[in-house]
Amino acid sequence: MSSVLVTGASRGIGRALAVELAGRGHRVIATARRPETLAELPVSRRLPFERLFQLHTVGAVRVAQGVLPAMRTRGAGHLVFVSSILGRVVLPLISPCGAGKWALEALAETLAVEVGHSGVK
Repeated sequence: MSSVLVTGASRGIGRALAVELAGRGHRVIATARRPETLAELPVSRRLPFERLFQLHTVGAVRVAQGVLPAMRTRGAGHLVFVSSILGRVVLPLISPCGAGKWALEALAETLAVEVGHSGVK
């Protein structure tokens, strides 16, 4: 089975995805800003991510840079970035989160264009 990094696994879609993938036999590395929220997840590893903007931007870039060379070599692979409505609309009082989600949306859309021809989705 595959190794899968799931960010935002403390609740919502991220948590459900981590549980489902682990249940299917994948090696799941789960991350959250508060790692104590991951205590009961049936995953291989639990990691904290310290800063929200950095998590949504630099973290995603580093993951993509780390896995894309092997995906290109194989001519196949999937990168799935889960965002939120904050990647499309602006809400007050949560600007770091919103800015990070906008950046994540731009990264995902740009990577789809840049690597789509190589079999990576």
